[in-house]
Amino acid sequence: MAQRQPGHNGWQSSTVAAILQNPRYTGYAFFGRWTKTEQLLGPDDVAAGYIVKFKCSPPQRIVR
Repeated sequence: MAQRQPGHNGWQSSTVAAILQNPRYTGYAFFGRWTKTEQLLGPDDVAAGYIVKFKCSPPQRIVR
């Protein structure tokens, strides 16, 4: 186990800054950032499955 140096409590300023800049940690959530599309592999054979793709939504669709 690593020894702590006197006066260091384990929190670095960069860690605290990252936490305070993260909307989830400060009580905000974002909805609608991604739009999901599904495309059938074979339009004549639904049992073949489909491909799921995600793309960024336009800014006006994102809710904070």
